[in-house]
Amino acid sequence: MTTFSFDHAGTPAQIDFWKSDAKYRAFVGGIGSGKTRAGCLEILRQPAGSVVMAVAPTYQMLRDACLATFLAMAGPAVVGHHKSQMVTDLANGTRILWRSADSPERLRGVNLSAFWIDEAAMVSTDAFNVLVGRLRRLPGRAWITTTPRGKNWIYDNWITNATDDHHLTKAVTASNRWLPPDFVARLRRQYTSIHAMQELGGEFIDPEGSLFDRAWFKVIDNPPGGLRWVRYWDLAFSLRHHADYTASIAMSLGSDGQLYIRDGVHGQWSWPQARKVIMTTAQTEPDTAIGIEVVGAQLGPYQDLCSLPEMASKTIRPMLPKGDKVTRAQPLAARAEQGMVSLVRGAWVKAFLDEVCAFPGTPHDDWVDTASGGLQMIGLAQSDVTVPSARPMINRVVGW
Repeated sequence: MTTFSFDHAGTPAQIDFWKSDAKYRAFVGGIGSGKTRAGCLEILRQPAGSVVMAVAPTYQMLRDACLATFLAMAGPAVVGHHKSQMVTDLANGTRILWRSADSPERLRGVNLSAFWIDEAAMVSTDAFNVLVGRLRRLPGRAWITTTPRGKNWIYDNWITNATDDHHLTKAVTASNRWLPPDFVARLRRQYTSIHAMQELGGEFIDPEGSLFDRAWFKVIDNPPGGLRWVRYWDLAFSLRHHADYTASIAMSLGSDGQLYIRDGVHGQWSWPQARKVIMTTAQTEPDTAIGIEVVGAQLGPYQDLCSLPEMASKTIRPMLPKGDKVTRAQPLAARAEQGMVSLVRGAWVKAFLDEVCAFPGTPHDDWVDTASGGLQMIGLAQSDVTVPSARPMINRVVGW
C-alpha cells in the first residue's frame, strides 16, 4: 500500500480541493457539501509513514463526524485503532492523531507531517497557529474544511491576506449530487435568507443587527379555533437585577403552517415563586401540554413539578435544548421571515418583540429561548423523551 489518488468519485469542488498542491488549503462550503469526506480522503492521500493530526472543535464532533466518516471510508487501510489514545494506524505506516481544539496548548509536543481541522470556523486562530508550528516533517501541509461563520481568521488567511501558499475551494450544498432530493429545500426552511447564504451557500457573511425583523411578525386579535397548544418554560431562579428571567409562551402550529404564539409570561422569581406561577397557569390551560427545560440544575424543578398532586393530570415534557442560542433561533426566524408567525395581542407582545428584535445583541434572551423551545417542543410532540423523573413515564401523550 502506498498512497491514495483523487480519482475517487467526488464532486467538482472535492476534486478541485484534492488537486491543489498549495501548502495551506481550505474547503469552505455549505452544510452537506462534502467537506468532511474531502478532508478524510486527503488523509489517505498523504505519503506513507506520515504523522497526521486530525482536529475538530470538540471531542464529540471529532468522534461523531471526522473519525466515524474516516473509518467508514478507509476500510482495510486501517490496521489498528486505539480508542483510548485516539490514534489510528494505516497499513502504509501513516499514523493519525485525533484531537480536540478546545485547549490549543495541548496540541503542542508532536512533530507533524500534516494536519486537518474540520469545522475550522468554530476553532480559534490560536489552535491553527500552534499546529502550523508543528509541521516539522515532510510534506508539511495543512488543510481545513468548514462552513463559514462570518469573516473571521479563515477569511483573513484565505481571502484578505492570501498568498500563493493558500488555496480556497468553495462549494454550495446543492453541488453535492449524492444528497437526498429534498435535502436543500428542507434545510432552507430552517434559515433566514441571509443565513441560508452562509449555511447553504458557503458564503462569508457578517449579518448585521438582529436575527429578527419586527415587521416579520403579525399581531392578531384571536387565533383560530381547534388548535392544540404547548407551553414551554425556560427557568431561571436568581433575583439579582441583571439575572435571567423565567419566561414562557404558549404556541400552536396551524394546519396551514402558521405558528401562533400567545400568553407570554416573564419574571424574575425564586423557584417557589416560579412553581406557583407555573401551577396557576396550568390550571387555566387544562389541554395545554407543558415543556420544562431540564439543563443542569433545572432537572430538579422538573421532577418537583412531576411529583405534585395538582399536576398529576398534566402532560409534562422534559426538554433538552439543541445547539447554541442562535442556531436554536434559526427555525423561528426563518418562519417569521416568511410571514408565518402570528402573535396574539396582549400586554406581553411589546416586551417580546423588543427582546427578540434585539437578539443576539440583547443582554437577555429569555423570550428567544422559550420561543425556540416551544417550536422544538412542537417538533417533538409525537416523540418519547426519556429523562429521569419523579413520575413513571411522565410523558403520557394525552391527545398527542
